[in-house]
Formats: sequence, structure tokens, C-alpha cells
Amino acid sequence: VGSRLLHMSIGGVTSPGGTTPTAMVNINQLPISVLALGTALQQRVPNPFFGIPESGELGISQTIDRGQLLRPFPQFRDVLMVRPSLGFGNYNSLTLKAERRLDNTGIGLRVSYTFAKMLDNYFGDSSFYGQRAAIALDNYNLRREYGLSLHDVRHRMIIAPLLDLPFGRGKPWATGPIGDRLIGGWNISPVITFQTGMPASIWQNNNNAGTLGGIQRPNLVPGVDLCTTGGITQRLNN
Repeated sequence: VGSRLLHMSIGGVTSPGGTTPTAMVNINQLPISVLALGTALQQRVPNPFFGIPESGELGISQTIDRGQLLRPFPQFRDVLMVRPSLGFGNYNSLTLKAERRLDNTGIGLRVSYTFAKMLDNYFGDSSFYGQRAAIALDNYNLRREYGLSLHDVRHRMIIAPLLDLPFGRGKPWATGPIGDRLIGGWNISPVITFQTGMPASIWQNNNNAGTLGGIQRPNLVPGVDLCTTGGITQRLNN
């Protein structure tokens, strides 16, 4: 089973049924070409918007961060696209099913197993188990968001035994007309589901790189252990 998704809306909302978007694409992010300036982006320089009422808060101070003047639209802070149709994703799975139908023993069984992988470039969405960053790593290249979906479940097995209850005509108990009408012909089928967990997204809220739009995430560094030292609780707290 597979599906390919194109031109999907990017971004979640504050709560189920809510209307306030949690993820937007900032088209006023600093261009990648100027990030090499590093800390010089945060240096204060003469402010060309000083004293201009229409500039709002940008016109209050005589100096301004150099990075603000290097934005595509320096006269604004963030310029946000709400729910742009820039999302894409792929889902592929192998599903196996075995079924034993009810017979005169009154026992049946359904078992299914799915091996799947789901990839997408969505951000800002959330589920009961986790949340993805509300800001893209690079607003100019949303393909860098492509990876395991927040809803990716690699293994899932469902077991549903089917039991024919022994009541009614042709069964051991309650074979009379009244018993047959009330409790005859019923089955019971518990559904038991086993599945692996969903991916966890890790990011840093404080963007101290001065990118004015992108978010920071951890990198894989050769020779550095992915886990910090200490017990499980200590690592979670860190």
C-alpha cells in the first residue's frame, strides 16, 4: 500500500478544532549567503528607519541590528505565509493478513501486520504523542524538513479473536424462542493492537544563531555520543 501527497497545507493549529496556526513560513528570513557574517549580524549599525512613524518599532532606536537590514524586506520584521500548500509526503507499507472464519466450533481469528514508513516535510503539526517544531530550519528550502513523519509507525500488529457466544437456537444455552431473540446470534471480538512508537522531534527554542527566521536543531557529530551521561530521568531533564 502506498500513497504520494503533493501540495499539502503546512502547519498545525493550537488545539484540535482550533483556528490559530502554529506554523508559518517566514519569507523574511535572512538569506543563507549572509549567515557567514556570524556575530556581525547582531552588531548595531546606524538605523535608516529612525524617526519614520510608519516604521513602527523599527523607527524607535538610532541603531539597529545589521542582520535586520540584510533581510529581503528590511522594513518589516517577520513576513509570514499562513498554511502555504508547500507540503509533500510519501507513505509505503507492506500489509499481511490472516483470517480464520467462524465454523461449528464457534471460534474465528483475524490477524494483520503492517510494516510501514511515512516521510514528509510537514512542520508545526502535533499528535497525542509528540510535536514538531513550528519553524522550518530553512524557510527558503522546505525540502530540508523532509524526514520521518510525526505519525510514522514502523510496525503494527492487530489481533482480533472472534468468539461465537453459546446462546440461542442450535447452541448449548438459551435455546428457546425468547432466549434466541434476546441473546442468540451474538459474537464477541476483542481487538488487541501492538505497535512501535512514533518519532520524537528535538529543537532549540532560543535561536542564538541570529538567522532571523530559521530554527536550530542538533546535528550528528562524529565521535560524540548521542546520549548525555546519567540515568534516564537525568537525561530527560537535560
